[in-house]
Order: sequence, then structure tokens, then C-alpha cells
Amino acid sequence: MALTKKRRVWLEAYLQTWNATEAARQAGYSFPNKSGPALLKDEHIRQAIDERLESEHMKASEALALIARKARKGNLRALELIGKAHRLFVDRVEHEGGERPIQVVIEYVDDPFASEVPPS
Repeated sequence: MALTKKRRVWLEAYLQTWNATEAARQAGYSFPNKSGPALLKDEHIRQAIDERLESEHMKASEALALIARKARKGNLRALELIGKAHRLFVDRVEHEGGERPIQVVIEYVDDPFASEVPPS
């Protein structure tokens, strides 16, 4: 079933604000406090929202391709994101039992992303 013009206006406003009542107000509903939440429960509206979200969201492969393009141009932040996506920078510390506290210090050599930590 096709949405009415008013419902299409509500849908566009809702996808911008994520607020059903505000979207109903923008679409011109007389009682937006009741109409907005009621529209969210409508089967046709839910289907339209799901279709729009599916068509507009970015898949992981697309995001990685865009980040890779920036990384190849020398963007260090993009390189870091690629490394994290491939789990290249995973620190693991194993500790078993004991009452005494331990201190773990992880130092990165030549890491442009490491922040300066003052000595304790």
C-alpha cells in the first residue's frame, strides 16, 4: 500500500529527527503527541522505514573500501582503523590468582597514536 502524502512527509521528518511526535508536528497532524507514536506502530510505516534504512546504510565492505582509499593516500587515522578492523592491534594480558595487585605497562615503539603518559 502506498503511503499518503502526509505519511510520506512524516516519514521523511522522522528519518531526520528520529522523534515520532516532532515528525507528526512537521507533517501537520492535529494531535502529534498521539499521531506520531501511533504511526510508528503502523505496519506499512514500519515497512517503509525498514526499506529506507536498508537502502541507505553502508555495508562493512563499503566502509572498509573507503577507509582503505584514504589509507593508501597516507592518512594515518585511516591506517589505524584498517588495523583495528583486522584486529592487528589487540593487546592481551593473562593473570591468574594472587592477592597482590599487579601493574601492567604496555609500551609502543614508534607508535604515532600513543599518547604521552607521565611517569608515576
